[in-house]
Amino acid sequence: MLACSRALGSLDFKDPKLPPDQTKVSCVPEVDTWEVYPGDWLILACDGIWDVLQNEDIKPLFLSKEKTKHNDPGQIASDILFKALEFESQDNMTCIVQGRDSQKLFRL
Repeated sequence: MLACSRALGSLDFKDPKLPPDQTKVSCVPEVDTWEVYPGDWLILACDGIWDVLQNEDIKPLFLSKEKTKHNDPGQIASDILFKALEFESQDNMTCIVQGRDSQKLFRL
């Protein structure tokens, strides 16, 4: 119900007297910015992955020299999904991996 509340604007979770950024459920996005450097990787994944995995669980997948040497974001995205299944994720799983030096973009 919470996801629908954000997408469809259910007023059951929102106080119309408050500005959007002060309600329990907000349409205001959280935005972070950071600098990227050669060798950095970006992982965009939904809660089906982050509910069961932490950064520390995914880090070893990037330490595999063979995968990063060939800039294979597809294999890394696949490994992340299978790792989430090992941790018994019961939610939808979507993952996009982009290497800073890679021209490839892969999503699963």
